Amino acid sequence: MCLKIKIAIITSMADKRLKIAQVITRMDKGGSSDIVRDLTGRLSDKYEVKLIYGPTQNPSQKTKDFLNVRRRNTIFLPVLRREINFFYDILAIFMLWRIFREERFDIVHAHTSKAGFLARIAARLAGVKSIIYMPHGHVFYGYFGEVKTRLIVNAERFAARYCDMILVLTNLEKNDFEQLRIAPGEKIRVIVPGIDFNELREFDKARRVEARRMLKINDDEIAVGFVSRLETVKGAEIFLESAAIISGKNPNVRFVVCGDGALKNKVLESQEVLGNRLIFLGWREDNLNIINALDILIQPSLNEAVGLNIIEAQALGVAVAATRVGGIPEIIADGHTGLLCAPDARAVADAAQRLVDEPKFRMTLAENGRVNALRKFDFMRMADDIEDIYKSITP
Repeated sequence: MCLKIKIAIITSMADKRLKIAQVITRMDKGGSSDIVRDLTGRLSDKYEVKLIYGPTQNPSQKTKDFLNVRRRNTIFLPVLRREINFFYDILAIFMLWRIFREERFDIVHAHTSKAGFLARIAARLAGVKSIIYMPHGHVFYGYFGEVKTRLIVNAERFAARYCDMILVLTNLEKNDFEQLRIAPGEKIRVIVPGIDFNELREFDKARRVEARRMLKINDDEIAVGFVSRLETVKGAEIFLESAAIISGKNPNVRFVVCGDGALKNKVLESQEVLGNRLIFLGWREDNLNIINALDILIQPSLNEAVGLNIIEAQALGVAVAATRVGGIPEIIADGHTGLLCAPDARAVADAAQRLVDEPKFRMTLAENGRVNALRKFDFMRMADDIEDIYKSITP
């Protein structure tokens, strides 16, 4: 009888599925929320996964559908906010602590800097055995002034004590975390980012022709686009300035801006100058369809963790010119899978101009980028890598 009981207990322990919490402040449109959404969905077939998130204003339709389908396995926490607020932040730590204590998660995986800070502390206080932090890029430069940046670095150093592993998307991130003495190298693991290529299979040449017709771009015109948030750090102003430079030399170039943000009025001002040469779409749910219509994608960021839109453009066979900042050089091999340049309007204009003037070179870069993206940046491989880490850190 005792032997049977022991066998039953061992079997029960082996069959027990890991219980995992994915935590993020908001599920708005963007690379980090897309990764969290797809990772949660992918892991839910094997593990018991709950998504904990805060106030979300602009989710994509795919995220809306996902949250609706999985509403029984999501926890909305109104006090889990991206903005710093002492009262809400203390309350968020308390509420996360209570959730972690009640749910008894095996792993807490905290995403982005704000949720990462609060959830790591709450998880450690709640006695969670395995805690992972994934910043999805960093805000150590390009976002804030010196004083605020120093505070953020110190906060990261403090919170790093309360997790078992930090997952970063690029070697640059890993080096920055080490050089700033946030965490030792053995505590940091690089996870190569990925996108869901299943979504891209429908964007064939016929869809491209249809999209260009919808945008009223003629066959003999070259479409140069910016598909990102309209914020300074994303280089929206640089794109508009470079468009003004290029437009004077190339009457057959059309410019497409797809996005929304604080610099929307700047785009409208440029549209008044460039007229129908500049197509402003605002934010679109079908941004992949817009990228597919382009000949050239420009990503002129001042700081960029990775730039998933770059990978999307490459996978769709669109030539890319981007700034040599953040993790972008780990996505683009300069002169082989795209062009890299300095983060200023003249340099961006020169890179785009070369792609306009040399169609064979442009097509070669586009094909090389497509092959490299499909080979290296598959989300399924990314999810498998994260799952392997889960297994390695759980008792």
